[in-house]
Amino acid sequence: MQFNEKLRSVRLASGLTQEQLAEKVFVSRVTVSKWETGRGYPNLDSLKQLSHLFGISLDELLGSDELVAIAEAEVKTGVQKDRTLIFGLLDCLGVLMLFLPMFAVATSERIILIPLLEFHTPSDWILKTMVAVLFLFGCTELVLQNLKAAFWQRWNPLFSFLLSFFATLLFIAARQPYPAVFMLFLLVAKGIFVIRRR
Repeated sequence: MQFNEKLRSVRLASGLTQEQLAEKVFVSRVTVSKWETGRGYPNLDSLKQLSHLFGISLDELLGSDELVAIAEAEVKTGVQKDRTLIFGLLDCLGVLMLFLPMFAVATSERIILIPLLEFHTPSDWILKTMVAVLFLFGCTELVLQNLKAAFWQRWNPLFSFLLSFFATLLFIAARQPYPAVFMLFLLVAKGIFVIRRR
């Protein structure tokens, strides 16, 4: 017997409606309906609640293949959330360039370092716009880290890498070595995180 059939069977044996079960495990009735029709599985926390509610073990509620599939889905979701959180924080770190003295300006006697906010050249608006885009994208990543949309989960890391890559190239083209190295560091940190999580 599959999980969806077992769940429906124990729910009916307990005299609960889908709505009542949903309230007891803190999900929507639609979610319970998906579980019972085989269109989805509960997460591990919901499974524990179901097991406790009906007084049966997880082994009785699930087959071994189903338990492995749920555990793999949980791990994949956790990795995606972690990646989005880390990438969002790294992208937000770009805003530090506005305030830290990283931009070289030649004076008559020497070269001084100033923050981007004080940097005034004909093309400074491009650099400021790039930093603003990075920061806003990082904030978006942090806000949407729990979004389960397939498009976002698939393309978000690529957009983040590309933004960091183009920012690095932009600072190299602007002959600003410190911001370029800073952006390269953020780019490498993202790469290391992805490699270590595989």
